[in-house]
Amino acid sequence: MYFAPPTVAVAAFNKGYSPIARVEAFIKVVLIRRKGETVSTVAFTEKQTVPDVLGRFVLKQNNEDVKYMNVKTQADVILAMKRKYAQAGGLSAKKAQALLDSGEYEIWYPLPPSPGFTLVASDRLSESDKSKLEQAIMSMDPKLVAQMQKAFVSKLGTFVADKDAEFKTLHLAMEQAGYLQDN
Repeated sequence: MYFAPPTVAVAAFNKGYSPIARVEAFIKVVLIRRKGETVSTVAFTEKQTVPDVLGRFVLKQNNEDVKYMNVKTQADVILAMKRKYAQAGGLSAKKAQALLDSGEYEIWYPLPPSPGFTLVASDRLSESDKSKLEQAIMSMDPKLVAQMQKAFVSKLGTFVADKDAEFKTLHLAMEQAGYLQDN
């Protein structure tokens, strides 16, 4: 059993795990760019993060011929754009809003919303045990969730059952990026 970020959860699905429950709120990410600039380089957080995976997916769908730069954090993405190493970047909606408010940046492409942290369990568990796990996480005491929040960057909040339906776009994006190939 794992409590995993969404891209790790998708990778686990290909290794004999299934989703049990996920954070109810979706992750919202956008690609922003300097207003009116032609984009040759896009900055993303580390490979296989939601901004990286969905950003590459949307850029490929829109036939954008750009180079990718992966950096550690969203603050590094912002720095890369401010220092003009990249003309665009993938950021959470909240981080992007601060740049948009400056008037120097614009939304280039919105990205599909993504599920957040997800509890996944081995397919070897019985359906009865999976159901018990689902009920346990969905009825977790809010005080326990608040304690867990201290260890997670992404907002946790409440949990909802998930049977892989919400992961289809993320799964396709990871496949197209080559992140789900066997090593």
